[in-house]
Amino acid sequence: MKLQDGLNVYDIFAMLIPGTIFLGLSMITLKFAAGIEVIKWKGGLGDATILIIAGYSAGTFLQGIGKITIEPIWLKIRGGQPTATILLLNSNVLSSNLKVKIIKSLTNQYGKLPGNQNDHVLLKSLEDHTYQAYKFVSSKDPITKRFFAEFHAMRGHAVSFFLLIVLTLVGGYIYSELTWDTHGLITGIYLLMQIASLWRMENKSLTYAKNTLIYFLNLNEKDDYDY
Repeated sequence: MKLQDGLNVYDIFAMLIPGTIFLGLSMITLKFAAGIEVIKWKGGLGDATILIIAGYSAGTFLQGIGKITIEPIWLKIRGGQPTATILLLNSNVLSSNLKVKIIKSLTNQYGKLPGNQNDHVLLKSLEDHTYQAYKFVSSKDPITKRFFAEFHAMRGHAVSFFLLIVLTLVGGYIYSELTWDTHGLITGIYLLMQIASLWRMENKSLTYAKNTLIYFLNLNEKDDYDY
């Protein structure tokens, strides 16, 4: 789904926006925490173009860091991909009846699921099946793409605020004297925003997972279900 200038939904929500916010906050942080003014914004078309290119590049960097740092820990804590875990018996995100219908639809489309509800093999199979379901749904539903992009955007923001904490403390230590009023306050704000981003990441992941599975079910059975 192309929006403008060759950028799609994922590019804008997961890359460009988090990266641009990160660059802007980095410049503000350097100014107040270390007394360094990186650039003087003139507001012209050239500056805007540079900001878009740099913002997208920064967003790509944030997503790469998030994928190898935050995501493995997050998956370990929550027990697997949200599209798979919400189908397990111990999840109350979806009703039992709806989970049965979705699993039946998945098995009809992608093959039988092995093991039992406590089997690691089952979880991996569910992750594989639901990933195939996401690819199928995202080709037909732009909202699913947006939910997925917003989920990853929160991952990017979480990395961004961690790096801003490091920038605040290191910049303040090297270029000025660390103070509670300035550096402590900025660090506290960024820490709260990082925690909020991680919470929103989990919330957005469940929204993306529910939308994917229910839309998949509706495509296969042509019915609407409450959840």
